[in-house]
Amino acid sequence: AQKPGGHWANTGLTTTNVPPARHENPGAASKSKLYVFGGHSNNNTSFFNDLWSFDGKAWTLETRDGATGSPPARHRAAICWDDARNKLVVFGGSNASGVLGDLWEWDPTSKAWTQITTALAPSKRQFSSMAYDPSSRSIILFGGLSTQHENDTWRLLSGRIWRKEAPRTSPPARRQHHLVTRFGAGDILLCGGQNVTPRKVQFKDVWSFKAGQWTLLTPSTATRPANVVANNAFYDE
Repeated sequence: AQKPGGHWANTGLTTTNVPPARHENPGAASKSKLYVFGGHSNNNTSFFNDLWSFDGKAWTLETRDGATGSPPARHRAAICWDDARNKLVVFGGSNASGVLGDLWEWDPTSKAWTQITTALAPSKRQFSSMAYDPSSRSIILFGGLSTQHENDTWRLLSGRIWRKEAPRTSPPARRQHHLVTRFGAGDILLCGGQNVTPRKVQFKDVWSFKAGQWTLLTPSTATRPANVVANNAFYDE
């Protein structure tokens, strides 16, 4: 017998009704589906703004590429599922026009995108990461690349209000990292990423965010993954 959750299995879905090849498009998961939005085409000639969902058996095209009312095409965006409001949230990224700082949400019931305008917002950026914070039923955004590598922490309340947090200490500035929601622990983990100023540094540190504060964790170095960048992770509850 195989240990639950301990093995990979090929779904066999390779050519029929699957998203076109792409890169730099992080995914986000609800309790029942994986969502993939946007990205850069496989030959680097165009950007996407289609939205796909995967239920473990089949892909579904939720909004087609170029659909009216969708966010502008992009890659390198931050994306997460808002469990409190049952919405998919997308922030920032970049495309041929430059770095973006817009905020959008998608409703799985109406199948519609809505752009959210806020009085205060993080700076335009790409390669940042967002995750749902179960302890406050809000969304946390950390870091990314604007005109520089950032290590700021922002909280999105009720999907409508950005608030800049002021933790006592913060992880080093970085991009291409990943935030992971841990429902059981009620916190968010930060894993990996890189900073190229003043020299290229790829991280393998692990941080926990809870109750407005970052804490550096110290897992065993003998079993810790190597320095990673542009990684993606989800919590196995």
